[in-house]
Amino acid sequence: MRSIRFSSFWARRGASWVGLGALSLLSGCTEASTTTELAKSTEAIVGTFTISGTVSTSKGPAAGITVKLTGSDSRTAFSDASGHYSIPGLGNAAYALQATANATCSSTTVNINQLTASATINLGMTGTGCPSLVFVPGPTGPTGPTGATGATGAVGAVGPIGATGPAGAIGAVGPTGPAGVAGPPGSPGPAGAPGPAGATGATGPGGTTGQTGDTFYSLGGVNISGSTPFAIIPGLGTTLDVPANSVVYLSADGGYQCLDCSTAGTFSAADVAFFVDGDYLPQAGYKRLIATNQPAPSTPNNWSMAVTLPLSAGPHTIGVVAGGLGGGEDGRIAGSPGNVLQAQLTVLVLKR
Repeated sequence: MRSIRFSSFWARRGASWVGLGALSLLSGCTEASTTTELAKSTEAIVGTFTISGTVSTSKGPAAGITVKLTGSDSRTAFSDASGHYSIPGLGNAAYALQATANATCSSTTVNINQLTASATINLGMTGTGCPSLVFVPGPTGPTGPTGATGATGAVGAVGPIGATGPAGAIGAVGPTGPAGVAGPPGSPGPAGAPGPAGATGATGPGGTTGQTGDTFYSLGGVNISGSTPFAIIPGLGTTLDVPANSVVYLSADGGYQCLDCSTAGTFSAADVAFFVDGDYLPQAGYKRLIATNQPAPSTPNNWSMAVTLPLSAGPHTIGVVAGGLGGGEDGRIAGSPGNVLQAQLTVLVLKR
């Protein structure tokens, strides 16, 4: 059993790791932080119960929202592109649950005196900060009934029957002619009935099962200003259940743009990284981005990264985070659907 709690986070600079402050998982906003101490993230799995549901406001389901569980255990989850969240591996105990998007948009705290089975708890958020969130479109309504068939047109009139001509006279029977020459051989007869079926061959080896794949698209971007703390890019976070004897392939790409590089020599800098089970990867899965005034002010820059991970069997949380380095001009990583900066995360589970 192990426990995950989010506190301060680290990013690589050159050959060293430095503290980047507390992680702020907000949808559509950023939050400055001066916290620099390191706290390892852990995750406690003490049972077999799951709490899940949908996070929404009056406008519908909301993606990329932080859902915190406290009490006998502490967990943090994020709503996916459909507004759904899931917290597995809970035991028979007392808990409290709350969804928070920002300082002025959150749900009321739901107190669970004793969790005795898996439960569905939908969290409705209210507050002045809720209208700025990215909302998940609702499902398309059912197709309406088919209209009535039009009336059949009138049958056209039948034309007149022509008159029958008179029968001709029967001629006399002529004499019998000589026998003709023998004709050519007749065509071959039909093929005989098929013989009995042969014995069934041996069964081939079983196919590979348990392989899955999915791609997630950013629902918004992360604004970078100075030393902005690391935050999940909205829409690029998910939870998956990895089967035994498998590897997970992660691939992500998107755009980065300086928001005010009109002056020659100006630049904007940021970091982007994979975030697995509440921590960064020990190797790879990390990019440092620099957007400059050249070749033209505010020209978008493209980034991409990929890694293969031998994760253990069971549930894992995966996401892409971005944060600032301090100094330079303001920038923006990723964007909403239809924006040239929009990012994507592809997750493949491959059986060995």
